[in-house]
Amino acid sequence: MNLNDLRKQQIAGVYRDIPIIPQQTDASEVQGELDRITGFEPGSIDYDCTLVEFHADLDLEGFEDEDEEGEPTGIKIPYIVTISQDNGQILSIRHNYREDDELKRKIQYFVHYKFLPGLWFLWVGVDPYDWRFVTNCNGGAATVDRRGYVV
Repeated sequence: MNLNDLRKQQIAGVYRDIPIIPQQTDASEVQGELDRITGFEPGSIDYDCTLVEFHADLDLEGFEDEDEEGEPTGIKIPYIVTISQDNGQILSIRHNYREDDELKRKIQYFVHYKFLPGLWFLWVGVDPYDWRFVTNCNGGAATVDRRGYVV
């Protein structure tokens, strides 16, 4: 993410307002020599930072799941955690369930569309070298040309 965009998000309250200094990568001798030969001169500062966001079930102290009597149940609640990879600090922890949901069910953001089963966990899309008919989400048929485009 661009540092300017991150700063806008911090001012808006999406992320904690902490200083983020992008980690600068050190070029190896080989890369430095290749850069010198090709005439490439890297800038002194990289203005992009890397944010890592993951979805996890956590049992955070002070935010425990409670039963009717107010006792902690030990059930982990779904959260979205964002961490700056550059300095390792937590930028945000947001709950990943609806406020009115008493069961605190996780909101599913990701969808896995599959065409054909492949090796292990991989799924194979439409064969781009063959003419095929594919059923789309609406139940209709769409033609796929040799380049893999739906026409």
